Amino acid sequence: MTVEFISYSGAKAGQPNAHMIASSGGRILLDCGSERRSPPGYLGEMERPDVLWISHAHGDHCGALLDLMEKWPKLVVMATKDTVELLRVALDGGRSASISARVDAVLRRIRRVPWRQFRSLPGVEGARIMAVEAGHIPGAAMAVLEIDDGGRTRRVLYTGDFCTHDQIVVKGAGVPVFEGGVDWVICEAMLANDKEADSLEYRKEADALRLAVEEAAGPVLIGVSSIGESAEVAALVGGTKKRVMVDEYLREVLEVSREALGEERWSKLTFGDRRRLKGHLSADGVVIAPGDQYRRKTAAAVLAEPLISDESATIVVLNRARKKTGAGRLLSARRGGLVDWQGRDVKLGASVIHRRLINHAPRWQLKGFLSGLGAEKTFLVHGTTGARWGLKRALKSDGFEGEVEVVEVGERW
Repeated sequence: MTVEFISYSGAKAGQPNAHMIASSGGRILLDCGSERRSPPGYLGEMERPDVLWISHAHGDHCGALLDLMEKWPKLVVMATKDTVELLRVALDGGRSASISARVDAVLRRIRRVPWRQFRSLPGVEGARIMAVEAGHIPGAAMAVLEIDDGGRTRRVLYTGDFCTHDQIVVKGAGVPVFEGGVDWVICEAMLANDKEADSLEYRKEADALRLAVEEAAGPVLIGVSSIGESAEVAALVGGTKKRVMVDEYLREVLEVSREALGEERWSKLTFGDRRRLKGHLSADGVVIAPGDQYRRKTAAAVLAEPLISDESATIVVLNRARKKTGAGRLLSARRGGLVDWQGRDVKLGASVIHRRLINHAPRWQLKGFLSGLGAEKTFLVHGTTGARWGLKRALKSDGFEGEVEVVEVGERW
């Protein structure tokens, strides 16, 4: 049997990732998707993996871990140390004591993979793995696989989600350099057709956000995604003279990045429950709360409601905002006009600021990264079909010599 690549989930925009590398020595599952958002029945169609690699602690890459461990209790799971620590928040989310107990049991079994050191893959003969920094969020790692393929070594790189630019806390990914190069690359393409992202400079966006917070006269609310973005924003506004309070739920997430944040910034952060957060906003403080698009019932959405009509308040929207979310409604409304907020019209008095702190690779980074690797074959996943085909055409237009495949779920290569 030669080495094969199969995608069970993750070949479309917004679809969680679950891809398999199979050889005569065994099967390696790259991320595990999500029972809720992956193709129906994908776990039932999946061949039993010997090892699961989790690239990072976002739900669209690790969401089905508990289901997978229930189906195959002896499955070996591998990830970086920071990813394991963040998985507790990603999988638990404060849902129930029974879920927490299951999460704890699974986390104790995960094998920590150190950075840039090859480790053997238990149960997969003739294969080893190395974690390489991916940028994106704390702990996120590309997987470099070396697999025996009929007497020769095939080298496969799975990017997971990545970016090559530095953020405030997380350093950007570099192009891994190996003697003999890379044979296959399985690469995300989330922002491959996002023209705005291609023109953005992370540092300029971050500086503009910091300035807006510093100049705000009244309360400032920043809704964030819990894992990854929260640490970046805490590092950014924690360096201002403002009094910053963070939702208590995010404490465990920020602890993972405490060293990168630095003790001076950390010491300026306070944490509080929803009652304390409301009081802090009433005293014209800055609050960081979970709820990246101000979706219904999130802490950010609840805290935003009394601020919407407050002309002294500032509400910060980060990254892309879908039209039907609270963030999308805030951005589409004019100051002084009405905004539909959870079923009722509210006059918008607050200033609404929109900044994009992107942590995926835009097209220019994708092209440079893949050109630098020069792989024999590139599989494009995790992006709209249009984005992936657009990236393929752009690579070929630039003279890229390797094969580029736009992957569909269920295909074998």
